[in-house]
Amino acid sequence: MTNARKQGLRYPSAMFRNLSTSTKLFILCSTFIVAIVVAIYGLVVEKQIAIEFARKELVGVRYFETLRGVYAAILTEPLGVNAAGQTPSQEEALKSLDAAEKEAAGTLQTATLEQSLATTLRKLWSKEAGSKDQSSLVVDALAKARDLASRIGDDSNLALDPDLDSYYLQDTVVRQMPRLLGQIGEAQTLPGAPSDAPLSNEDKARLIALDAMTRSTAEEIERDLTSAYRGNADGQLRQKIEGGIAEMLSGITSYFRALNESVSEPTGLESRDRLYRATVNNSIAAWTVTQAELKRLLNERTDNLLGKLHRSLWLTGALAVLSILLALLTHHHIVRPLAKLEGLARTVSGTKDYRNRIDYRSEDEIGRLAVAFNEMLAELEGAHEREIGEQEKKGLQRIADVQASAHAHMSRLLNASPAVIYCRMASGDFQPTFVSESVTRLFGCSPREYLDNPYLWRDRVHPDDVARISAWVDKMFESDERSIEYRIRRPDSTYFWVNDEQHIVRDAQGEPVEIVGSWTDITASKEAEEAKESARERLDLLLGAAPVVVYSFVASGDFAPTFVSASIRQMLGYAPDEYLKDADFWRGHVHPDDLPEVEAKQVELFRTGEHLAEYRFRKKDGSYCWVSDEQHLIRDKAGHPVEVVGSWSDIDARKAAEQAFQAAQADLKRATEAALEANEAKSLFLANMSHEIRTPMNAVIGLSHLALKTDLTPRQRDYVQKIKSSGQHLLGIINDIL
Repeated sequence: MTNARKQGLRYPSAMFRNLSTSTKLFILCSTFIVAIVVAIYGLVVEKQIAIEFARKELVGVRYFETLRGVYAAILTEPLGVNAAGQTPSQEEALKSLDAAEKEAAGTLQTATLEQSLATTLRKLWSKEAGSKDQSSLVVDALAKARDLASRIGDDSNLALDPDLDSYYLQDTVVRQMPRLLGQIGEAQTLPGAPSDAPLSNEDKARLIALDAMTRSTAEEIERDLTSAYRGNADGQLRQKIEGGIAEMLSGITSYFRALNESVSEPTGLESRDRLYRATVNNSIAAWTVTQAELKRLLNERTDNLLGKLHRSLWLTGALAVLSILLALLTHHHIVRPLAKLEGLARTVSGTKDYRNRIDYRSEDEIGRLAVAFNEMLAELEGAHEREIGEQEKKGLQRIADVQASAHAHMSRLLNASPAVIYCRMASGDFQPTFVSESVTRLFGCSPREYLDNPYLWRDRVHPDDVARISAWVDKMFESDERSIEYRIRRPDSTYFWVNDEQHIVRDAQGEPVEIVGSWTDITASKEAEEAKESARERLDLLLGAAPVVVYSFVASGDFAPTFVSASIRQMLGYAPDEYLKDADFWRGHVHPDDLPEVEAKQVELFRTGEHLAEYRFRKKDGSYCWVSDEQHLIRDKAGHPVEVVGSWSDIDARKAAEQAFQAAQADLKRATEAALEANEAKSLFLANMSHEIRTPMNAVIGLSHLALKTDLTPRQRDYVQKIKSSGQHLLGIINDIL
């Protein structure tokens, strides 16, 4: 570079440097404000364009929500059968379509296609449409719906959006899903599809083509969604739509497989129609989810753009105001005070010097102030060094005091802890290096005695626990097992239980260098566990010896069994595990004739908290016995059912006695009835005999009486008198009997 050019560049620089500080600040602030305003204006315009673009896309998404309902109404109506007029869902679809067109009228150019589709739908859903006309109208309606979907995608920018976060998802919603639903609907309209009639060769070829096109569309959907998953930053897209898409594609494959199989082996109309409806429902559901996710992404983008736009506008205003205030404040608080500080700095600096210097050469106030501050720095340098020396001494002393205080505090914490903290080497004979003061309380020795005798701990371990501890120590460095429980002897020769928990400290290479551990006295908890186990064993013995079977099960869900007493083996012949491992044990063993009534009355348990039932239960040998089942419901503090506790009692003997009593009652009833019948027969007999006997007897007595009044020989009178007396006596006996 020539000297002339260097001189030319140096001149403007020198001019700017020699300007006053206020002039420099004005030039800099003006340049800064203009640059910021221009940059933010461009950013605002760009964001506004992006927002309008996204809003137009949202109009298209809302139109697609209506169009999805139209597809559902077309495809879910049984194809091949005349509709008895429009159904409410079809009328709603037409109204929604008209409403969506009105909403999008100012944004999208879809009026002609919408009117054409609506006309076709009204023909399709009219009473006059025949079966053949209906199939062709379905195909025509699907084609027009697909054309309308394509126009919505083009006019609403959905098909043009370059944003990779939603582009491939938009392609699935706008193009692939309508195409796929149209192919499914067209396949269902083939002459043989909605009936058992065989397909013609032309229809077979069309079915093969539709199958191939459907597979191609499904593959495009999978590719688009795979790209959409990769472009989705938060990963929510895959979680929400992957399962529905997979179910849809699987159903489509099954549907076309069934159609292809029906070409050679016709299947029933009902099963094929059910498969078709399931396929359409899965496809509509998948389309619904993808549309919802697309709408979510577009809403998030619009909200994000609006947020950025608002922040940009606020930033523009704030920066403009801040720049103006900064210029005014700088002039007021820096330029004028600097002129005053120049003289003050020269006064207080004197002959003081700093090794560090301010390298600034200028003719303005700051340049002159720099010279004054260079002189002041020299004085401050010495004072600063002296102050640092003093503060360093104070700092070291403070550190020492803090360390001593921390050590004392740590000692107090360790001594107050119920556990004994210790450290030992991680190799060799595991030489102890530290132990807390609480070792005296636990072991009965001082910390110094423990540290001086490395075998003191080993000598105190219970002989029965030595082998187990040795095995634990051998594998401690390789496994995650860090604690063990064992017994230690006190000075009075009694033993107590401790929990020994150890942690290995390793160096940078991962090698063990130290073991830090703690001993905790767990004698009380061990004794409590032993007492608990003993009580449980006694309870098991009592329940096992009881003449009833005690059981329990959860009061919700699958009512899984939780407990059964050992007496189940004696009463029913089953092992307890057979009951506990089978959630359906009770239901499977109640007599089939008793089960419906018992289950119907089970609701009483959850209403009153108690329930008593008697039924027959199958024993291990296959026979049935009568049991009395008494249940009690246990609830938590909130009143929710938690568990059911019950008992089975063998009432076979009582049931047998009841049956015998009932049989005796029946026999007594029959005997009573027989006695009554005999009594009636006797009364009838006596009544008849009374007449038959009394009549001749009265005649004999009467004639005897008359004969005695006649002239008789003494012998004849004696005979007649005896006949009369005997007749009267016999009549008296008959009267007594009858």
